[in-house]
Amino acid sequence: WYQRRVREAVVSTQSTGSSGINAEYCDANKEAAEHNFQKIKQAYEVLIDPQMRTIYDLYGVKGVESGQHLALYDMDRNKIKETFERIQRQKKEKEQEAATNPISNISVELDASGLCYSNRETYITELFNIPINSFSISQSVDAPLTESNRATVMCTAINNDDFSTGLIQTNVRHTFSNDTWLESGLTFGHGATLSLTGYRKLTKFLWSSFRSQCSRIERDYLQYSAGATLGCNIGESTVLKAEVSLDKTVKGVLTKSWEKLRVYLSYQIGLDNHVISMQLIRPLKIRTAADAHIECSAKYDLVEGAHIEYGASKQLTEYSRLAALVRVGHISGVKLKLLLTRGQHSYRFDVIFSDVIEPVAVLYGTFLPAFVYSALHC
Repeated sequence: WYQRRVREAVVSTQSTGSSGINAEYCDANKEAAEHNFQKIKQAYEVLIDPQMRTIYDLYGVKGVESGQHLALYDMDRNKIKETFERIQRQKKEKEQEAATNPISNISVELDASGLCYSNRETYITELFNIPINSFSISQSVDAPLTESNRATVMCTAINNDDFSTGLIQTNVRHTFSNDTWLESGLTFGHGATLSLTGYRKLTKFLWSSFRSQCSRIERDYLQYSAGATLGCNIGESTVLKAEVSLDKTVKGVLTKSWEKLRVYLSYQIGLDNHVISMQLIRPLKIRTAADAHIECSAKYDLVEGAHIEYGASKQLTEYSRLAALVRVGHISGVKLKLLLTRGQHSYRFDVIFSDVIEPVAVLYGTFLPAFVYSALHC
């Protein structure tokens, strides 16, 4: 009955508007009639469905909007209430997790050079006795205090051949606007460090930042450091940065990207040392039938020399991605990097096969990750 009356109102409005009499008034009536028709239609769909009517009786319009999928199941009133409340609790937990933004990083470096030089008798022994050069794990959690203040707590544990340490860092950031923020931090672990960092976007292309910190490593020894950075984003493919610090050191970075070439130039000028580093990267990306991306790049660095990097990455799920990258250079040797990311969590494994370029090390770094991945998916 309601649908018939609204439909008649819409038809009459269209006919009146087509006659040319008060067209603006008729158009307004037409929009109002269509809006009322949609509301009546939605109410009718809820009332004729026992499941959706139960949800509406319990939780109103918001319950109908968030619990429409429950109408697909044949459940009684108590079961609908229990299921709906459980879904709302899970939704609230996800919102809280998104607000706290937990981030974790695990990094492990392995020395597998013994595999490349072992014989058949000692291969199994070397395989199960791969030493760990370094290990680090960090976990950070954000805590929104107000709309403009946010606190971050980070815990880090580092263990390598030279030393082992643990750090607890607390930062509080105050956001003045989208272009300005100020952050203070306090770190405990290997001594105590107090830091202050700020950022300001000056123009559409220019931005600046500063940092200062005071560290107390020993009882009667304080160490100060400070610096300021001026950056310029020239379009989407060029970035220029210059940094000046209290230790009379000037640093700069220039990044320029083209479609088939990327240039990275950095320099450091100080009283004790001068360093100039340049990288020329020629990326090559190929997409395979298995929805994996194959990447290859050649780099030249004035410090590390020439080296090439090649590997593949694959999107496992909506939030998970797996990547393997092999780096071969006459100074860096042969190294395999494995990276697994799941949302805000990353797990990185660096495997050193050789300090120099060896054919057997290149074969291990190239085919070992492909063999393990294929074996796990058989």
